[in-house]
Formats: sequence, C-alpha cells, structure tokens
Amino acid sequence: MRVLIAPDSFKGSLSSHQVGELIRDVWISHFKGDDVMTVSVADGGEGTVEALEQSMGGRRVTCTVNDPLGRKIEADYVIIEDTATMEMASASGLSHLNRNEMDPLKTTTKGTGELILNALDKGIRKIAIGIGGSATNDCGLGMLEVLGAKFYQGDRLMRFKGAKNLSQITKIDFTGMDTRIGETEFVVMCDVANPLTGVSGATYVYGPQKGLDTGKLHEIDAAMTAVGRLLNAYAGFDACSREGSGAAGGLGAAFLAVLGAELKSGIDVVLDRMHFDDLLSDVDLVITGEGRIDDQTKHGKVAIGVSRRAKKLNIPVIAIGGSVTKEADELYEYGFSAIVSTVTEPTTLEDLIRDSKVNLISSVDRTCRLIEIGRHLKFERGCLR
Repeated sequence: MRVLIAPDSFKGSLSSHQVGELIRDVWISHFKGDDVMTVSVADGGEGTVEALEQSMGGRRVTCTVNDPLGRKIEADYVIIEDTATMEMASASGLSHLNRNEMDPLKTTTKGTGELILNALDKGIRKIAIGIGGSATNDCGLGMLEVLGAKFYQGDRLMRFKGAKNLSQITKIDFTGMDTRIGETEFVVMCDVANPLTGVSGATYVYGPQKGLDTGKLHEIDAAMTAVGRLLNAYAGFDACSREGSGAAGGLGAAFLAVLGAELKSGIDVVLDRMHFDDLLSDVDLVITGEGRIDDQTKHGKVAIGVSRRAKKLNIPVIAIGGSVTKEADELYEYGFSAIVSTVTEPTTLEDLIRDSKVNLISSVDRTCRLIEIGRHLKFERGCLR
C-alpha cells in the first residue's frame, strides 16, 4: 500500500516534520512492506517557511529587521526557485513580545517591510507571504513607510510609530515608493475574511487579542477608517471592504491597495507550491493532522486542505488531532474517513504539550492495530467485499 503522510505542526510542541516522522515510524513498524512518503505542510501561518523548505529545499535567507517594538532581531525567509516565501510573524509577530509588551498602539509592521526590501535587493520579484500571527494593528503603514510611503499631518511630515498615530494622518504620499514594487508579484496567504473596519474588522475582532484596551476600539477603528479612505483613493477601488483586508491588523489592506497583491487561501498556496496533487498519484491512503481539530478546521486549515485534495481522487483520509472537539464530527462531509484524537483522558494544556510525542505515537499505534484487523478480515478471512 502507498501511504502519504502530510501533517501540520502541533503548535507549541512538534513541528510538521517531527509529526510526519513519528507517524511514519509507527506505521512502518506495523506495515513494513508499505511505501510511505512524508511531506511537511502548513497553512500560510507560522511554520510555512520551515514546511516548504523541508518539502522543497530552497535557500534560507536571514536578515536583521525591527521587531514590532523596533528592536533589532534576526528574521528569515526561504527562496525556492524564483519565489521568496516569508511569514510576517517572523518580523512582526506576537511571538516576539511577552504579555506585558503587547500594545498595538505602539507595534508596527516595519520589520515586514524590511523583509520585503531584503528580497527585492536580492533580485526577487515574486513574493509569497503569510500574514498570520501578527502583533500589529497599524493598517500596514509601518511596512509602507519602509517601502517609501510618507505620512503627513497637514503639512508636517510624520514618523509612524504605531496605531496611536493613525488618527493624525491626513495625507499619504506614495510617490517615493520603491520602484521595484511595481515589478513584483505579491501573493498574500490569508485565511480570514474580515474587512478592514467595522464590528467585524481588524480592530474590533483582533485588537483585544493583541493587547488593545477595549475602551480604545471605537477610536482606533474610526482612525483606521479614515486611513482606509486614503488607501482606497490611491488604489482606485474599495480595497478596504474586500475580504481579508482586515487581516494582520489591516496589513491585508495595504497589500491589496498599494502593493497590488492577490490574497489567496494559505493552504492552497502551499499545496500548489509543493505540487501536492502530483504527490497523490497512486496513493492509497493519506494521513494528515494538526494540533487541534474543531469547527475552525474547515476554514482553511491544513487538515481540511489536504482532505479536499484527496477527496477529489477518492482517497481515504485519516486525520489525527492533538485534541478533537465534538464539532469535528461535521468534518466527515469534507472528506475525512476517520478522525483520531491523541488524548485519551482529561488533561491540562501543559501536560498535553509535554506529552505530545508519547500521545501521538500511542494514537497512531492504536490506529494501525485497527487497520491490521481490517486487512486481516479482508485479505485472510475474505469477510469484506
């Protein structure tokens, strides 16, 4: 039997590569004659660069950028063929801040702009960027300033220092934008549909998660609405009402309106880049998984993306989750043949992360034993038809 193992990472505990190798080792211990392939997969969020590098090779580039609060850090991306794949979170993500430092009034996407500049300096003219995991709510203005935009309050030139400045901006001058931007194709990996502003926009939905005081929501949303009008005027269309424009604190709007980017499902971009459909050729079974399988899994997560591709070819799919909620039952209609939880008893998040390797091995072992029964019934006893 030919088996393809294509999991996401189990966030906070195991990388997608580690998950795949553990599943493979257990599977082969039961079915030594099977042809088993493993590929690392991600959905365009954190872990995408690592997954694509492990699956496709490429050249990793490390550069010095500003973190969300302006401190110098090292961030990296990978060049595969003629495309640079990067994650805004590597420069401007929440992972760079401790809880006391979370404040979207002060954080910016300048480091993301510096990542892009680094790629442009290397002659890259195709950039795919995942914009999950942001620490920012700056409408992408930090990135745009690095790329050459200038902000004014009346006639006074401003230095942008975060969302606290949004309400002061009355004009944006784009004439100094890096000319290489117009030569570059940008694909943004984004799996949220939020517009820039309003009750379902960037500030109201994601601002509190990033540390924004709820008493500031109306003020910042109103300021972002005004900035959105300036971006729309430059773009010549209403970019800020588009689905995904509110992603990453409005970074999606900046990409759409100013950089001419195309917003795509992150998992579809990743699977297309790695020619996943070709990998499914002659495969009999697919095993995927992620840290948590719940009602959000169907919204562009790795497991559902893999399952949809396999379903088109009538290939059965086993999904393994670090935890599985009761809402996961509805996912069977999306192509899953079986959903397996690694958890067998009540536990804490800390214990779940600590024991993730042991729990994964045990769950795969149980799954293999069930499949052994099926093979025995079908091939040795002839009970199945």
